[in-house]
Amino acid sequence: MNTIQKINLKVLTLMVLLISSCKNNNNISAPENNKIPETNVNTTSNKAELKESKEEINYTNDTTNISKTNIHFPDFKVIIHGYKGYEIDSYDGEILGLTEKNASLVIDNEHEYVLAIQDTLFLYETMDERIGENIIQILPNTNGDTFKVYSGYIGLIYEQFNVKGMELEAINKAYENSLRINEATKFIALTDIGNLNFKLLPDDNLGLNLLKDRRDKETDTIQQEHEKIISLTEEFKKVKQKYGMRDTLVEIPIEFTEYATLTKNVKLFNYVFDSYILRIEQYRNNTKICTKYIVVKIMYGC
Repeated sequence: MNTIQKINLKVLTLMVLLISSCKNNNNISAPENNKIPETNVNTTSNKAELKESKEEINYTNDTTNISKTNIHFPDFKVIIHGYKGYEIDSYDGEILGLTEKNASLVIDNEHEYVLAIQDTLFLYETMDERIGENIIQILPNTNGDTFKVYSGYIGLIYEQFNVKGMELEAINKAYENSLRINEATKFIALTDIGNLNFKLLPDDNLGLNLLKDRRDKETDTIQQEHEKIISLTEEFKKVKQKYGMRDTLVEIPIEFTEYATLTKNVKLFNYVFDSYILRIEQYRNNTKICTKYIVVKIMYGC
């Protein structure tokens, strides 16, 4: 590995923590016919693998002051406990984080829920609302239905420009016409820890982790450690190879400093995990009848 590659891996690790990553890159089209469109999201692998061990459920359904997102799909409901994926503007009542094309907010007396209109629902994180290692609870409309839930990321390759000396109008025009490519990672199967409750895997901004037991030879005790099962560094390498890009390191002097870490045909690019993606499969009589997606825009901090 040459010097630039080593520097790039370090910069890649730091990039997800930079304030500049807060930019809103809502560039993902809703899947049709239960499939993610290949033109927008290219899935490297849909093979489910590695399940998390069972553990106690830690939430209270009747506690109203705890954040949660209630979602109504046509054949089942989803509750994401400990996380609210939208906001209601206190000034004008505008619903932030939901689009009219794929969802609407229903407020019925004391009940509030998101009515999903399409197969993909888009939510987002804020500084105070992180999806984290929360519980995904499925409530089927038909008794006997079973479900499988998978988790992964949607990565984003986005073009950058060395804007030094450029006028603001030229900068805005360049970014309006910039190249952006979404790449989905593999999906990891989540384990049902009881009554259709699925716990999300730990995330450290650099990928998903699996908690595993390891025996310490010196103390002869069992210790738990995180094993990375989706890695930002590995996904970076995949997209670089797939699109024939090369390593680079160019500072982009915008409002918050960014770094371009990839280049092709003189153009500059960067790669980040843009969103979490949950895939929910519904089965009836051992036959899959429906697949829905929940995409959560990642907030890295501002």
